Amino acid sequence: MKKILIFVMLLCFLNINVKAASSCNYQEQVDLNSKVGNIKVNYDLQTETKYFEDILEDVTFEYFHISIYNLTEEFYITVSDDLTKEVLTFSSTDAEDGVVTFDRHDTSEINNLTFKVYTTSNTSCPGELYKTLYLTLPRYNEYSDRGTCEFIPDFYLCQKYVTFANVDEETFLKQVHDYEDKLIDSDGKETPQGDKDNPLNNILDFINKYKWVFVGVAAGGVVGVTVFLYKKKKEREF
Repeated sequence: MKKILIFVMLLCFLNINVKAASSCNYQEQVDLNSKVGNIKVNYDLQTETKYFEDILEDVTFEYFHISIYNLTEEFYITVSDDLTKEVLTFSSTDAEDGVVTFDRHDTSEINNLTFKVYTTSNTSCPGELYKTLYLTLPRYNEYSDRGTCEFIPDFYLCQKYVTFANVDEETFLKQVHDYEDKLIDSDGKETPQGDKDNPLNNILDFINKYKWVFVGVAAGGVVGVTVFLYKKKKEREF
C-alpha cells in the first residue's frame, strides 16, 4: 500500500499525463486504426487569373490547393494554420468525390499546417485523437525572378518556391558568385574546389601530405636529445 501511494505521489509531482482507455472495444479500434491510416494530406500549386477594374487588366497569381483524402464518417479533422492562427474543421460531408479541399492564397511566407484527426459520434469513442499530420507550404522566392537565375535555374536560391528563410541581397550575390565559380554546389554546400580554397584546409592538407616527414623529424629530435643526455651523464661519471 505504501509503495502504491509513493507511485501516485510521484505521478502528481512529475505531472505525467496518463491517457484514459478508449471507449471503443478492441475490434472497433482495429477498424478505426485501419481507416485512419488511409487519411492523407497534400497540396498542389494552382494558377488563377482575375480581372481588376482599377488597373483594367488581368492578373495571374498562384495559390496552394490543399487536399484531404479518405476522411470517412468515423472521423473529423481540424486544421491549424500557423500564419492566420485560424482553425478549420472538416468532416466527410465536406468532401467532393471523396476529397476535402481548401485553399491558401498567401505565398509570401512559409506556412505550417497541423491536421488533427478525431473520432466522431458515429463511433463508440467520440472525440478521441487518432492521428496528427503536418504539411509545410513553401514561400515564393522573389530571387527566382532575377535574370541571373535564368542561367542557373538549378541553384537553390533560384528555386521558385522554397522552405528556407529569406537571405539578404549581399548573401544572394555572394552565393551566386560562389556557385558560378564552383565553390559551392546547387544546394549551397561547399565543393572540393571550395574546400581547397579554405586556408585552414590547405594547412591541414599540407600536414597530412608530409606527416611522415614530421614524424621522422620528431623521432630524430628525440633520439638526438637522448644521445646528448646520455653523453652528458657519462662525462659526469668520469
